[in-house]
Amino acid sequence: MKSLNLQNNIDLWGDVTTWIDDGHEWSGHFNNSDEMWRDTIYPRISNFLKGDVLEIAPGYGRITEKILKYNVDSLEIVDLNRNCIDRCKEKFGDKIKGYHVNGGNDLWDIQSNSKDFIFSWDSFVHMDKTVVEPYLYEILRTLKRGGIAWIHHSNLSGGQEDNWKNKSGRANMGNKLFSEISNKVGLEVLNQEYFKWESTEEYELWDGITTLYKKIV
Repeated sequence: MKSLNLQNNIDLWGDVTTWIDDGHEWSGHFNNSDEMWRDTIYPRISNFLKGDVLEIAPGYGRITEKILKYNVDSLEIVDLNRNCIDRCKEKFGDKIKGYHVNGGNDLWDIQSNSKDFIFSWDSFVHMDKTVVEPYLYEILRTLKRGGIAWIHHSNLSGGQEDNWKNKSGRANMGNKLFSEISNKVGLEVLNQEYFKWESTEEYELWDGITTLYKKIV
């Protein structure tokens, strides 16, 4: 039986067929995707962006296209939405090693111990413990020893169980809980930060970013 959170995300994202600006509209809090990548994402992942890379939930590939400009050995992507994967195939073709549709919390099509770097931006923010925990087990399995995962996630605690009743659909997943789950599955937390996603006169929305490490021994 699927958790409420997993079913919510499948119901909302599972059959999206088009976005107005090919997904770039989701970068509005940073002005545009170029500035978001240049000022926010790349400085934080530049030391890890190499080898065999996996991106979780790329949507229509607004970050994928940035990663492909760097000298990684290979890039695979996985998303629960087949339309997103098909759109990425149209855009990137054989530049990407593998295109995979999953069930929203698994990496079953990805080979064990195969990835140097696993990355996800603007997706885990909608995932609570029931989705994050199985994903982190899968990240542990698919990372090479010494590999790194970099995950942008919610930092909300005490919100509604139905994440879409919370600000911007944020799930209950504070930095502390994310760290506890990471340690439980066997991933080492290298770094965590609080990250201001949105600020209005009424409220400030802070997310979490966690860098994880698969131990060599």
